[in-house]
Amino acid sequence: MRLWMLIAAILLVAAACAPTDVASPEIAIAPDRLLEYGGAEADALQEGFAAQNWLFVARAGQPIQLSIDSEQALSLQLAAPDGQLIASGSSIVINAPADGTYTATIARGSLAGTAIYTLSLESVPPPTATATTTASPTPTVTPSATPTPVYAALGTYLGQPVSGQTINGRFEQTGDTQVIAFAGMAGQFLFLRLQTLDGAIDPALTLFDSQGAVLLTDEESGGADTPLFNQVQLPYTGDYFVQLRADSGGGDYQVAFRLDAQPALLPTSAPPSPTPPISALASPLVSEDSVLRDHVPASGQVERPGDFARFTIEAQANDVLTVAARASDESGLRPAFEFYDPEGALLARAEAASGGEPLALASAVSVPVDGIYSVFVLGLNDTTGSFSLAFGRDGSYADNPKIFAPPDVPSQATLPALGMRDVWFVSLSAGDVITAAVIAESAGFDPALELANTDGLRIAYDDSGTQNPVIQQAVIPDSGTYLLRVTGANAGSAGSYRLVWRYLTAAPTPTPQPVASPLMSADDALGPGVPREYRFLGQAGQRIRVNVAGTDATPLDPVAAVFAPDGTLLIEVDDSGASLNPQFDLDLPATGVYVLRVGSYGEAGGAFIARVERLNFE
Repeated sequence: MRLWMLIAAILLVAAACAPTDVASPEIAIAPDRLLEYGGAEADALQEGFAAQNWLFVARAGQPIQLSIDSEQALSLQLAAPDGQLIASGSSIVINAPADGTYTATIARGSLAGTAIYTLSLESVPPPTATATTTASPTPTVTPSATPTPVYAALGTYLGQPVSGQTINGRFEQTGDTQVIAFAGMAGQFLFLRLQTLDGAIDPALTLFDSQGAVLLTDEESGGADTPLFNQVQLPYTGDYFVQLRADSGGGDYQVAFRLDAQPALLPTSAPPSPTPPISALASPLVSEDSVLRDHVPASGQVERPGDFARFTIEAQANDVLTVAARASDESGLRPAFEFYDPEGALLARAEAASGGEPLALASAVSVPVDGIYSVFVLGLNDTTGSFSLAFGRDGSYADNPKIFAPPDVPSQATLPALGMRDVWFVSLSAGDVITAAVIAESAGFDPALELANTDGLRIAYDDSGTQNPVIQQAVIPDSGTYLLRVTGANAGSAGSYRLVWRYLTAAPTPTPQPVASPLMSADDALGPGVPREYRFLGQAGQRIRVNVAGTDATPLDPVAAVFAPDGTLLIEVDDSGASLNPQFDLDLPATGVYVLRVGSYGEAGGAFIARVERLNFE
């Protein structure tokens, strides 16, 4: 049967072919490690890992010798602090071009087997005119058995995400534990949120240091059943591990992960992190009902030649939609799709070019009537495999999150591809009046500019058909975080640009009030006479608010105590005012890991909620 006849039959009987769930691929980059001078590190790339980064610090002009010794075919590359590749080879001798942190990358072409190697770093004294320099052989260390990694006891290892990435996974049952790793720098701010997508999951997060010590635990700082690490400042440079845990239930979840150089000026209830582009997702969001949502990727699979998967889009008359299907990494699929209106008429067809990028893109498709539209994804030339599918209104289908853009300072960037949308954040107050502009710097790039709130409500938009779209005068209705979004008009172009915005009128600054943002939250219960302890990271001089409350049905009379990083008891509170629940503010004396201990007055136990909030005076 011809494809269009089969599709027409499906539309007439309203039968949906749902996509097959696809297992999340493992991230094939090992966690970053620190490399010390004057010795040799014996290590191994384990099965499934393609590369390992080693970090070290050097001063401008410092002579460096970096060497690798391995029986396997491994490559060694050295990148400067700005990310530029400056040397490669099995033995690298250079003078460091700048102060900062350098990255030595060991990579291989195959993920199979274990590749053992020895890496050494020396600060070599420069030769003099009167002395003869004799090259010393690279120290050789006999590789020993790879030690059990710290995260092995924490749960199933998912890999190492990059900042701004969204990871999707699944808990099969109560008690499931999984772990992700990341390399952080002292002073960076960690934002990590776990959101449930289906099922009755009660999840939790625990942050560990490189030695496996607990730094922070949380269950619902982001709302009910939503654990959140909200702008937690990292205490040192090195490896960190985050355990994801299902205290009850099972189902799908999504983790948003970001590292910031400065604390993001987010409201107490932080908006969801913008979805990164399809190509950057470790595992795209699986849409079980096959219904696509604006700028939210879904996944599917063509299992056999001739198969196809159906997705639906709810759209209104005069909408302009951009739709894209991309083959997943290591998938053999050459994707194509057909886009049909509610009556079964073909509106658009797109297919990936032979031998090119595995992306099928239909730009600026006009929607004639209100209703449910269908997208059928198939594989060309009998190809099969997994894919990601996304759509968006106007000229983009996928977001590329950027950073907070300061006023009056041009922010320079490059829109990476057709259909992408750069998302910049600005913090504004009710009554502010601003102007914003984009100046295209690439020939042929026709940008469009939009100002929206975090709920997606458009405040202002310009697509003037020139290379310099301008929002002349936008009045801000409410205080909070807003989005300046840059894309190519009708997904027809991409390139470099500068974005700048400024105040025309700044609203009067209100009297500073403390704004509470969650630091740690737990929904738990005490047995008779058995206290519970929770750890959280605090900074010297930081003011926190502690609130412990028994539930309405419990006989518990809770007592809360906070201990300093050195174990000193800082405060212990039983009742607050007329309430049996302790609530108090505390200025932290030092930077480190604090302990909140929750106990009971008397022998009665029961359920309670414990919260620690960071008070910001802005």
